[in-house]
Amino acid sequence: MLHLFQCTTTGCSTWSYDEGCNAAFILPREALGEGLTPPPQVVSDRPVYVWVTGSMPVVHSMHGELWIAGWKEHEDAIPQHMSSAYFDPRAFGALPEEFQFPHNFGDPRTKAGGVPYWTANGPWGLPKIPSRPFDYLMQIDTFLSISGRLPDPSVIGCDVFVHDANGRMERRPVPDAAKRDNAPWTAMQERDRDDEYCVEFANFGSDGTAYVFIDRGTTPPRAVFFWNR
Repeated sequence: MLHLFQCTTTGCSTWSYDEGCNAAFILPREALGEGLTPPPQVVSDRPVYVWVTGSMPVVHSMHGELWIAGWKEHEDAIPQHMSSAYFDPRAFGALPEEFQFPHNFGDPRTKAGGVPYWTANGPWGLPKIPSRPFDYLMQIDTFLSISGRLPDPSVIGCDVFVHDANGRMERRPVPDAAKRDNAPWTAMQERDRDDEYCVEFANFGSDGTAYVFIDRGTTPPRAVFFWNR
């Protein structure tokens, strides 16, 4: 089971895998208990704030909880001989633009396997890309697309927002009694879409992508993660 942890303190360097503001590790399933693990008690009497796009600061004790129900295979259209260039900033910069960003910043921004789909900053704006023995494992977008109708705030446990054709956004707040620690931070849906909505479950710079690298040569495997915009 892969675990990813990120500090929610404003200004903490969560974009780096080696500055102590995030953690990634793998545990055997049989080592886990049942249910949610309570977050650590806050030693200070001051609340910890994080910034969420389009809103005032809000207090979070943990990130949202989502479960993978299935996978969809996707052809990345990247020739095998180009794969190594995605881990070398100079070689990546020499690739034709259609190969640098084959997804054109659309779906899939969350995926496993293949090569990284870098953000607009490419591999240049990162902390140094983890080198061997680490290999690219997967990436996760700030916003995750969910099939189905947007749930009621009291069901999903967080505020929901509905966008209209004029760009306005209607906020539907969650009742205090229905708030859940393991709910997404927010949920959003376009007004004319009733078969898909997206949830925001972490703060990767408001619109960034997190990347996970793994060293399979150890038992259990080692993992690191970082994010970029």
